[in-house]
Amino acid sequence: MSTRHDYEGVFIIDPSSGEEGEKSIAAVEEVIGKNKGTVEKKEKWGRKNLAYEIKRKKEGFHFLLSFKIEPKAISELKRVYQLNSSILRHLIFRK
Repeated sequence: MSTRHDYEGVFIIDPSSGEEGEKSIAAVEEVIGKNKGTVEKKEKWGRKNLAYEIKRKKEGFHFLLSFKIEPKAISELKRVYQLNSSILRHLIFRK
């Protein structure tokens, strides 16, 4: 039986995506919930300048999610990040 671990996910959303950005956050939370995980904390860090251009964007909305989930569900979560065109960059790490 697998146990849930604490993870944090940081991601940058395209500022021109508008409402799609909020849908991106909801999609990530939905995947966590479907895989019997729980979101512990959600922080909006706001719009910030990027150190370098990503997909011709100089700014992005930064978000942090702290969550508990089984390790086998991380690959599904990464897939959601990669398929979502409004997410410019992502990083998931175990606390």
